[in-house]
Amino acid sequence: MISIISPSFNEEKNISEHILSVLRVFDANNIDGELIIIDDVSTDSTRDIVKEEMSKDSRIRAFVMNKNSKRVGTTAIGFSEAKGEIIMTIDCDLQDNPEDITSLLKAMDECDVVIGWRSKRKDPFSKRISSKIGNMLANILFGTHFHDMNASMRAFKKESVAEISNARAHRFLPHILSSRGYKVKEIHVNHRKRLNGKSEFRFFNRLHTIVDLFIIRFSKLKTKSIPLYKTI
Repeated sequence: MISIISPSFNEEKNISEHILSVLRVFDANNIDGELIIIDDVSTDSTRDIVKEEMSKDSRIRAFVMNKNSKRVGTTAIGFSEAKGEIIMTIDCDLQDNPEDITSLLKAMDECDVVIGWRSKRKDPFSKRISSKIGNMLANILFGTHFHDMNASMRAFKKESVAEISNARAHRFLPHILSSRGYKVKEIHVNHRKRLNGKSEFRFFNRLHTIVDLFIIRFSKLKTKSIPLYKTI
């Protein structure tokens, strides 16, 4: 079984199509999977739409954080709730293509972690350059050589992340796991321009990411810091 984790925040124009797209991939490829939506306290109708989709298909599960976290902790919650032996993350803004799920699954036969490298990224220049700086710093600090630290499409064998409960560490999992001896592979994935809604990432989010990078690199990751949440 595989678990797909999708963080969401004010994605009312995208969430339904994202859910249906993931389920279509499950059906077309006979994948035993579940889709877990982690809502970061949306202020639009995202949660209502998720509830409606949940009533139609038992493979959808959903949770909401007690307070908005600027995404920090959403994937950690998903990992703690996942039932699958393989855990995958995919954003629900429709920039990721769920068709790439099968490519990541195939690559998992050869490694413990797969990063979906957005080599032809369709984001604004400011977002791409700040991401590039973050990638460079992470590679220097961890001694790795990854292109896309902030990739939203990633896949992990469950046992590789079982002992990592620090929510902020989830941003840097490929680097952390590589430094612990797990085999990490990058593969090319499709990336599309955002058509609906707005990205929640801003300049100060990037600064916080860099600060977290240094904290996580030089900490022992023993603090359990998964935020409080509840079932939708």
